[in-house]
This record gives sequence, structure tokens and C-alpha cells, in this order.
Amino acid sequence: FWKLSDVSVGARVTIGCNDGASLHLQVIRKASVDKTTLEVDQSVWGDAPSPRVILITCDKKSPRKGGHLTNNYVVWTQVVSS
Repeated sequence: FWKLSDVSVGARVTIGCNDGASLHLQVIRKASVDKTTLEVDQSVWGDAPSPRVILITCDKKSPRKGGHLTNNYVVWTQVVSS
């Protein structure tokens, strides 16, 4: 996930499943989000009208506080047909 911030909105992502199936996703949004804000962000943790996968990692470009990065980098994806 080190280069997660490099992904473009509109990019396609494919996840391979153990049963041999593939899940096809499209990036619909990306942002650097304060970690405290992220804990209650309903666009990440709330209900969604369609299946989605949210990818989250530390934002390597955010400031450090107490030795830790202050933000997470979040990429929202939604399921699309293959």
C-alpha cells in the first residue's frame, strides 16, 4: 500500500478470491484523512448503496506527531461488472 496515493480515480482494481473468482472494482474517490476524523467517517464505516471496498494506509506525506503520521490515505472503490 506504500504507493496507494498514486492510484487514479477511475482506475480499475481486481481482487482475486480463494475460490478462483475475481472481484472487479473501480476507484471512485481518494483522500488524505485525519486519523481521528477517519474513526467516525460514515463514508468509510457507514452503509453504502452498493458493494464497496475501502483501502486504507498511512499517508506518508502527512505530518508526524509523537512519531506517528497524523493522516491515513483512503481510497474508496465500488464493485463494477467485469
